Amino acid sequence: MCGEQIGDGSARRFDPTRCPLLQGLSAEEADRMMRTDPRIRACVATIESGRPSLEPCVAGAGPTHDAPTARVA
Repeated sequence: MCGEQIGDGSARRFDPTRCPLLQGLSAEEADRMMRTDPRIRACVATIESGRPSLEPCVAGAGPTHDAPTARVA
């Protein structure tokens, strides 16, 4: 989802460009969110630890920033 395998495939690194929670943000905004948003921080830790469960990454999935949303009339 938000990670990429490095080396022999046993290690993973968080890739913010693949994270749906950070889509549409500027690089500065994404950096701020990765430092301050507890859900994104938990997702980064989960991916980089290699744990099989990505629960923190999908729990309550939805925008974490104040992005405009489309309204259905």
